[in-house]
Amino acid sequence: MNLELGTTVVGKYKIIDKLGVGGMAVVYHALDETLDRDVTFKVLKEEFISDNEFVKRFRAEAKAAAKLNHQNIVRIYDYGNDGDIYFIAMEYVDGCTLKEIIQNKAPLSNEQTISVALQIAEGLMHAHNHNVVHRDVKPQNILVTKDGKHGNIKVTDFGIARAATSNTISAEAVGSVHYFSPEQARGMHTDARSDIYSLGIVMFEMITGRLPFVGDNIVEMAIKHSNDPIPDIKNLNSKASSSIIKIIDKCTRKLAVERYQNAEELINDLRMALTDPSGKFVVENDIDSGKTVVATPRELEEIRSKTKDVSEIISKDELGRSDISDDDYDETEEEYENRMNERRVIIGSVMLALLIIGLISFGMYYVYTNVINPTVLVPNFVDMQIEEAEELAANKKLFLTKENINDNRVEAGVVMAQNIKQGVRVPRDSRITLTVSLGSETIPMESVIDMTEEEAIDLLTSKNIHIDEIKYENNDRIPVGTVIRQTPAANTEIGSDDKVVFYVSLGPSEENIPVPDVLGKTKEEATQMLDRFTLKFIEGYSDTYAVGQIASQGIPAGTAVPNGYTITLTVSKGPDPALKITEETTTEATTQYVASPIEPVKRAVSIPVIPDFVGNPPRKTIIIDNSTGEEVVRDEEGKIPLGTSTRVMEVEDDSYLSQSYLVKAVAIDSNNTRILYEKYVTGNEFPFSINDQIDEDTTYKIYVDNEVILEREEKY
Repeated sequence: MNLELGTTVVGKYKIIDKLGVGGMAVVYHALDETLDRDVTFKVLKEEFISDNEFVKRFRAEAKAAAKLNHQNIVRIYDYGNDGDIYFIAMEYVDGCTLKEIIQNKAPLSNEQTISVALQIAEGLMHAHNHNVVHRDVKPQNILVTKDGKHGNIKVTDFGIARAATSNTISAEAVGSVHYFSPEQARGMHTDARSDIYSLGIVMFEMITGRLPFVGDNIVEMAIKHSNDPIPDIKNLNSKASSSIIKIIDKCTRKLAVERYQNAEELINDLRMALTDPSGKFVVENDIDSGKTVVATPRELEEIRSKTKDVSEIISKDELGRSDISDDDYDETEEEYENRMNERRVIIGSVMLALLIIGLISFGMYYVYTNVINPTVLVPNFVDMQIEEAEELAANKKLFLTKENINDNRVEAGVVMAQNIKQGVRVPRDSRITLTVSLGSETIPMESVIDMTEEEAIDLLTSKNIHIDEIKYENNDRIPVGTVIRQTPAANTEIGSDDKVVFYVSLGPSEENIPVPDVLGKTKEEATQMLDRFTLKFIEGYSDTYAVGQIASQGIPAGTAVPNGYTITLTVSKGPDPALKITEETTTEATTQYVASPIEPVKRAVSIPVIPDFVGNPPRKTIIIDNSTGEEVVRDEEGKIPLGTSTRVMEVEDDSYLSQSYLVKAVAIDSNNTRILYEKYVTGNEFPFSINDQIDEDTTYKIYVDNEVILEREEKY
């Protein structure tokens, strides 16, 4: 199978570039020529095409992941085959893997670790709520996008994900050996808690910069995951908070019942960790107590023989010995027969007693659950028509609440999700919330141009228009925070899967701009040439430039200054009338010109006052509410409200605008030192200029809070 870059077309997809090779598939960058959008195009390797099991698993990946629609999960657009080419087309993500970030920047800070883990957990919670377990959570399968100023986490590669059911028991251990759970190591039952274990290992790697376990082969790694304790995080990173350490410890417990029981519990603790570094909120469960690879049966047997299997321990320690040979007794055949009859009677009596106890227990349980405290098992409503779900709920004596959403992939009236999982026992008359599809819907795209970013988000959200991306760019004319343009255009009919993007102004570029030469230009010409700057005009005499022409500019031509900077221009008033010329004729008829003894003409200069923090403001970390786009408002105890979906962002800290600074300007020439300016100003007054006139070479020094920020010489 040879897919040539730039020429091969599979169905409606044109292959552009090769991105990488995985265990089962080759991954390409492709173009959907019908919708004109970039996609990640995964093609099953040629050697697996004839293997029905691999083809089945490949299709299962697409079917499982196609049900998922969440901002922290890579979306599946299409899957199928074109002849012997089996493919999946998915969302194209421009960014890098979390593994690359860990390799280059780890250990990450507490806040960064929590922010990334929160987004991964929210993606996993969405998948688990749709009965999909990832089973291969690792940094290589976590993508970090380049979304303007804001990064975003997306979980990808559900290559070994399977729909989770109550009786899913793996026949083979799968997963990435550095991240898989103890139950995966043994080839046992896996569920959402297996993903939580793997996420705990990922968090360990983020906060320490290393893996907890290393080994030479899958057997050694499996034994360590099953038996060895997680290394002490504090010894590896003294800055790691107690809350993160306790959360990782709970995620990576050997027994699944000791871990977080679902992603929602983990998310709540991660949010608490943002404000409470002590970790006192992490509750112990009350009980008694990389490359993706596939383990071979031989490896599984060796793993099981070397790990602590509970069933083996019970069978040896609690059931007692039952393998004593008859050769240990010297007895007659009649004695032997009598002894065996006695044994049969004893065993029969014990079994009868156990049966009676079981019947009594069952009867008590039945009475309690059906008479004293009647309960019912929640059925599976997903994929039912809402009418069928309502009828089934009525038969089970359950009440339903419906939440309707548009989804062009699910037929109208079909249940997409339920808030309480199938098989959970709840009291009768409990209320179950079902998410029901309204089917596809097209609506006209709203115009958000010239709105603020917040106004645009509020409007589109109120119209149920999903915002795929907000991009930011510099603009010299549009105010900061104002929408410049949008895609699609206003009044275009859009569906729920259309990509809506709008662009927000960051204001003028922070790069400095060279000042043009306006000497000799008229005031109007200079104004037009310097339209990106703030101008201040003064008048002065000049023998060189005619009346009305620019005789001097405070910032020399070619000097680079910030956009909008104030420049002082001197407009010529013509020659100085004080400069008198007398004409005397000597006896030799020679004409002499003598200048009157007056002060020489001075040159006007303008000195910029621009502290470093104006062009490069300090930054701070804030917590953003994903649903509103606003900074999270904490409760009276300073904590984030439970149930709030958040992300951590780094933004400009504009607190300097209200602070006061002592500004001092000094001019030094051959005769003396002059203080031109000395007073307190607030940060919002920067930048500004200090004007002076000189009649000789002069050095200027600008101080802000007694620190020199500028020293330069002006030539006369």
